[in-house]
Amino acid sequence: MRKVNKFGYLLVFTIPISFLLSYYSGNIYMMYSLPFMMFIVMPIIDPLFGVDNQNYNAETEKQLKDELFYKAVLYVWAIVQTLMMFWLVYLFATKEINIELIIPMVINTMIMNGGVGIVVAHELGHKNNKLDKYLAKLLLIQVFYGHYTVKHNRGHHVNVGTPLDTATSRLNQSYYSFWKQSVLKGFSSAIAIEDEYLNTKKIKKSLFNHEVYYSVFFSCLFLFVCTMIVYFFNEQMVASYLVFFLAQTFLSFSLLESVDYIEHYGIVRNLREDNTYEKTNATHSWNANFIISNYFLFQLQRHSDHHLYATKNYQILKQYNESPQLPNGYPAMVLLTLFPPIWFKIMNKRLSTWKNENE
Repeated sequence: MRKVNKFGYLLVFTIPISFLLSYYSGNIYMMYSLPFMMFIVMPIIDPLFGVDNQNYNAETEKQLKDELFYKAVLYVWAIVQTLMMFWLVYLFATKEINIELIIPMVINTMIMNGGVGIVVAHELGHKNNKLDKYLAKLLLIQVFYGHYTVKHNRGHHVNVGTPLDTATSRLNQSYYSFWKQSVLKGFSSAIAIEDEYLNTKKIKKSLFNHEVYYSVFFSCLFLFVCTMIVYFFNEQMVASYLVFFLAQTFLSFSLLESVDYIEHYGIVRNLREDNTYEKTNATHSWNANFIISNYFLFQLQRHSDHHLYATKNYQILKQYNESPQLPNGYPAMVLLTLFPPIWFKIMNKRLSTWKNENE
């Protein structure tokens, strides 16, 4: 039986803590300690700490399902990330931030917002209560990706593994090609999905009842408020803050898209004789059971179970023996996506081997 160690999820808070400590150390090179830990150390220690291939029994799962601790971690993260974003506003409003400092600040913010924040928003955005959905939006507007819940929940989860899905990467498709597909076509598909929903409900479209439109509006409002605060206290830093904010936005949602690229690379749902696709099953997502990275990612790497039961709480997601397995956790795999020849060499072989073993 799987052992319960809920305090591992508190590891995510080492990210904002590291960000703060590295900035106040006064050493510019310390600002690179967080990306070093996430993308160099993590891929090494993830396999060393091993994998968790066990599932909870029914009794333990029932106990953990609604335990307040697990939801509280998500809520606290939403508050902490938002406070961190205003801390960054404070820095630009009161300090002289040069380009040498902006670069590591952008990278650290990308890890915070794109590496964890969007994952938390993803978890909350699948839930049915209003508070969870509001907090998901709060996190997503900070990276101009508020439409994500529309394209993901009502698009990706319906069409995953088919040509209809903008968030499924094809065999031999590079991350860079996928980025254009998922970001650009994904945005237009989110608009179309919401348009169709409003038309079905016979609701007239407006700025504040169209989820994609009002998400963009509130992202712009958030940026406007932050920029005005900087302008009021330090007019000279407005351009620098805008560069920082837009850069962290771009890198944050690009980090998310690299994860989306990984999760279903080369996976195809079969088209049946009646011209419909087979039902989504445990073989339609890449999985990884590495203990450490799954704490940081709230078990997102147990992705098959998430697609089978989208509203299931992260702490009780299951692993499936029949699911294809990644060779390392997401931090390592994200780096590989940047180098398509290496990615293809490793993942095409792994996909082919898995298919041969499961035919």
